[in-house]
Amino acid sequence: MNISQKFLCIPIFLLFFCTFSVNSEEQQDSSFIIVGAALNNEYRGSDDYSVVPFIVSNFSVGSVGVELEGLTFRAQLFDYSNWEFGFTAEYDFGRDEDVDNEVVASLREIDSTINTGAYAFYQDNSVFKQGDEFEFRLSALVDSGDAHEGAYATLGAAYTLPMKSQWRIQFELETTYANDDYIDTYFGIDEENSLLSGLPIYDADSSFRDVTLSTSIGYFTKSNWGVFARLSASKLLGDAKDSPIVDIGSSNQYLFGIGAYYRF
Repeated sequence: MNISQKFLCIPIFLLFFCTFSVNSEEQQDSSFIIVGAALNNEYRGSDDYSVVPFIVSNFSVGSVGVELEGLTFRAQLFDYSNWEFGFTAEYDFGRDEDVDNEVVASLREIDSTINTGAYAFYQDNSVFKQGDEFEFRLSALVDSGDAHEGAYATLGAAYTLPMKSQWRIQFELETTYANDDYIDTYFGIDEENSLLSGLPIYDADSSFRDVTLSTSIGYFTKSNWGVFARLSASKLLGDAKDSPIVDIGSSNQYLFGIGAYYRF
């Protein structure tokens, strides 16, 4: 899949779910959409960057809360006390020859896929200060196709400072653990790939994939409009970090996104 196709897929992905929102009879006052652009690594382990669409949205389909965050989709199925449980899906572009690194471009392509699974969130308010929010997050997903046929789980926490005027600031910390099939697909080098690229054979096993710290800053006017920025820094870990693919790239991964906010 080339860059132009990737640019088309994300708006189509968003449009598909937003269509359900428009047709829903009930809308939440908290429904919003953020649309902009982000600078992100071409693939995990890359030291090259590309500009991609930046999309975040919350809305409702009847009584079901829906959240879009980049290529991650969540649908709240039920809640209990401070807990929320639901279905989640993440679209993965895989990796093809349309990358700047010529060695990585020579590797066998990894097909795009949709990872599906479940999530559980715990949220509490006024934990440290009046009006703040703390959220504990856990999700587990598996490959619904045959791109990597693996599984991974993400554990994280988010803290949102109390609202001050029109500003809103959130900090997030998360880490992802992946099994053998996932890690070896994206970071391993088998005999065929070694011959194609000249990289040494590398058998990658299950490990923590990365740890990520993110900051989101929003400035909202008195109307329905605002601006939103997000900065994320990730560090690859374990067998992912030790991969020859990362050796010729970088274990440090970054994202910077900025967009316009609209509440509907």
